[in-house]
Amino acid sequence: MHSRFGRSGRIWSVLCAVSVLLAVLLAGGPPPATAVAQEPAAEQADEPPAEEAPAEEEAPAEEEPVAEESSEQPAAPVPEGAEEGDVQPVEAPPLLVWVYRAAGIFFWPQLGLSVLVVGMIVLYSLQTRRDNFLPERFIREFEQRLKEKRYQEAFDLARAGSSYLERVLAAGLAQLSAGYRAALEAMDSVAEEEDLAYEHRLSYLSMLANVATMVGLLGTVWGMVAAFRQIAVAAVAPKPSELANDVSMALITTVWGLLQAIPAVVAYTILRNRVTRLALEVQNQRDRLMARFGTVRGRSRSSGEAADEKK
Repeated sequence: MHSRFGRSGRIWSVLCAVSVLLAVLLAGGPPPATAVAQEPAAEQADEPPAEEAPAEEEAPAEEEPVAEESSEQPAAPVPEGAEEGDVQPVEAPPLLVWVYRAAGIFFWPQLGLSVLVVGMIVLYSLQTRRDNFLPERFIREFEQRLKEKRYQEAFDLARAGSSYLERVLAAGLAQLSAGYRAALEAMDSVAEEEDLAYEHRLSYLSMLANVATMVGLLGTVWGMVAAFRQIAVAAVAPKPSELANDVSMALITTVWGLLQAIPAVVAYTILRNRVTRLALEVQNQRDRLMARFGTVRGRSRSSGEAADEKK
């Protein structure tokens, strides 16, 4: 059965290219955020001094330096060439770096699941092409040989192929000497094997969708537990910045899991319906091509073979 899915080298090259493209897209960060530059707290120091109060209302001279010193605070630095109050850009890390920090221990498992989901969708899309079920060139050549009554060449042509229809017809022609009914049973058996093989492969895509959802849910619960643990062990209420990492883990793992599960479920449904439709077309095509052998009867059996069958 491995011959049906040849050219595996090119398929995995496509998967590697898709994975690299995904990493490059994730590495590009969002536009830098902006923040308003803080005005220096000592801005009032540049203002002209107020008019002096009458001598009788002036505070003692020795207390003035103490009051000025207590009110003075270090001024926040303003970038060179920028005016006070201007909006200044704040450097943000690339998206992949931020996701790596936020996801924590769940980054590599979810990255692996992402590569598997993308790879399976591409691989199964290539395997469920129409040429793998109903190759048009084979149908024309096979029908031409049947019209010319070159049945052995038609059988050799079907046996050399690897598509769904070719395997079914090869099985039917191989049992044709035992009668048309035996040929139909052989074709039905091969068709069931083919359907089971495709359904078995597609089931892994459905399984990955469920696993991605569960991993995202696990990351959500893990992050929330870590955040509440910090609240429980802290002597005072922790700052929001101290809980940001755990809350980010809870949210990013959920989003990442959904971004994996949704395409996987959609692709599984589309590919499964495609396989069902193409399998039905194969059945109709094989009945049309084999209809000319409907009057073929099995070879006569000897009395000894009939007696063995009765036993």
